[in-house]
Amino acid sequence: MKNHDMINHPAHYISKHGLEVIDVIEEFTEGLTGIIAVCIGNIIKYVLRWNHKGGVEDLKKARFYLDKVIAMLERDAAVKDAAQDISENTTEPERPTIDDLMSLDDETFNEVMEVMPADHLNELHKEIKEEMTNA
Repeated sequence: MKNHDMINHPAHYISKHGLEVIDVIEEFTEGLTGIIAVCIGNIIKYVLRWNHKGGVEDLKKARFYLDKVIAMLERDAAVKDAAQDISENTTEPERPTIDDLMSLDDETFNEVMEVMPADHLNELHKEIKEEMTNA
């Protein structure tokens, strides 16, 4: 067996054909970011070295990271699905007309104005300007 550099090229991270685990991790995590990239890198590392270093313990470590990735992806999918459901089931509130607003008492009018979306306010402003121009 060759004398391997235990810092840069440990034997348990090199295949019999010279392929290094770090190179595999780099290729297969390209485009991944954050904790997902870290977990996938660890899964690859532990699966590839298990029979050269840590045995069943390495496989359990790989499973730990795999379960973590699955849980994160399922959580993200659930959040995305919930957001989609909300957006599909949420209708934009109807914009009140100028006449609707004019019929309100001052206190109610002020409450409506505080919560009215900016685009509704802009549309009302344009309508009022047009009415004033045409009057």
